[in-house]
Amino acid sequence: MSAHGMTQNDLMNLTEAYAYVYQRQQVLAAAEKQFGNDVGVLGVVDTSRLTWNLIYPDAENALITHLGHFGLSRADIAKLTAETLGASDKNLRFRDAIQAKAVVLHYSLVSKSPTEKENRVRRTLSDAAFSAYPEEEFAFHRTAHEIKYPLRNTAGEKKFRILIPDSWEETPTSFPGHLGYWTKNDEDVVVSIGARRPVDDEYNPADFIYRNLKAIEGTPEIGKRFGPLESELVKKGPSKVVIFDRTPVILLEWDGKFARDNTPFYTHTTSAIYQDGSQYVDVEFYVASRDPEAAKRAGNKYQMLRDQILSSIRLVSADK
Repeated sequence: MSAHGMTQNDLMNLTEAYAYVYQRQQVLAAAEKQFGNDVGVLGVVDTSRLTWNLIYPDAENALITHLGHFGLSRADIAKLTAETLGASDKNLRFRDAIQAKAVVLHYSLVSKSPTEKENRVRRTLSDAAFSAYPEEEFAFHRTAHEIKYPLRNTAGEKKFRILIPDSWEETPTSFPGHLGYWTKNDEDVVVSIGARRPVDDEYNPADFIYRNLKAIEGTPEIGKRFGPLESELVKKGPSKVVIFDRTPVILLEWDGKFARDNTPFYTHTTSAIYQDGSQYVDVEFYVASRDPEAAKRAGNKYQMLRDQILSSIRLVSADK
């Protein structure tokens, strides 16, 4: 299974990550060979391997599989790796045990101040290693994002807090009320999550809550919290009210279709409306593909990750 796009940039990232993994293996093997009797060096090597295998399980084979999606054989991959690394030192030696441990740690991707390349390799490895089960990536590789926003009709600010897997890419946007937008390519499927708050000229709690909702008329929780439904604003799809960290959330799922440049796209969307007093935040988890079956499969594949991300969201005071 795949969790990357099929562009030249995706190929370059996968090739770069594979070259990094290959070089890492050379470093660890050289450290073991040169310091086979040094308990300190061997301990660092063993710890690096154990940690790596936990957070990037079967990374080498995962990368080979993903590169195979581009029609590359193992011989092709070896050639690309050689071109990426240049002439490699078959007799790599370290100055002393201190340097050996430092280089092994460097190739463990544990730096607190990673370079741009290291960050890119981390994202690609995370993407490849957990492509079949994206919800497992959330356990090991995720970043907290916090965005401040002003309160409506009162002084002060709030924070929108969300956890996003590291393989996802944040995309700058500038539409009114924007809080954040993140995307991930999965071959011919695009998965995204966007968050926004209502701005003054569109602020109508009933409209904002129900514009993407289909709910059962008279459902006690919805009727009690938000009043009667406005049926003309209701979309078809299952819906429910849940509580995340004492915050009431209305969830809706629906399938849709739109055209771009005369090309049809099929979508599966989950809309989550978070209520915090008189404040509302709208979060949409979105899957789109030109293939309706691919969109459906991706909706199922990312369902657990979707729930993890939506459950991570908090609306907190700006000073927390």
